[in-house]
Amino acid sequence: MQEINHFDVIVIGSGPAGEKAATQASKLKKNVALIEKNKHLGGVSLHTGTIPSKSLRETVMNFSLLRQQTHGIEINIKENLTTSELMYLKEEVVRDQENSLRRNFQKNKITIFEGTPQFKSTSILEIIPSDGSDILEISADFFIIATGSSPLRPNWAPFNNESVFDSDTILDIKRLPKKVTIIGAGVIGC
Repeated sequence: MQEINHFDVIVIGSGPAGEKAATQASKLKKNVALIEKNKHLGGVSLHTGTIPSKSLRETVMNFSLLRQQTHGIEINIKENLTTSELMYLKEEVVRDQENSLRRNFQKNKITIFEGTPQFKSTSILEIIPSDGSDILEISADFFIIATGSSPLRPNWAPFNNESVFDSDTILDIKRLPKKVTIIGAGVIGC
């Protein structure tokens, strides 16, 4: 174990709520740490929710518009786009947004830790790094837990990432289906 670093505020989770909390605390001149268990910052909104789904929708709409002949100008695009070609822009958008988020944390002097946090007491957290390096202990006066959400996987659905997906795994789909059934009418389902 290393020496315990102390912060005014520790935020757990780097999604929209965690980002806003950490940034606001920093702007109030607090010494802030942010812990993210995943290797990528930004949470569900950036990696499997709002941003990728809107990016894919925008890509498909742009291709659809390009297929139309307008004002006497004919534009030809590849007829059989692959799924990986459609996903390219999504990946670029997500990467750019994550880099922007990282720059914002650096600008606001927010210390980032990658790993799984566990409370040891009301003021001390243990961070188990995902890369297997030494366990860290940090302490704070205040904690904000903003760990986000994950898709529900009911037992009756045979999730196999070939024909049955959840909102996270659908973004890695290898081929576009001719038909689709969506169960759930939440923001991502719609």
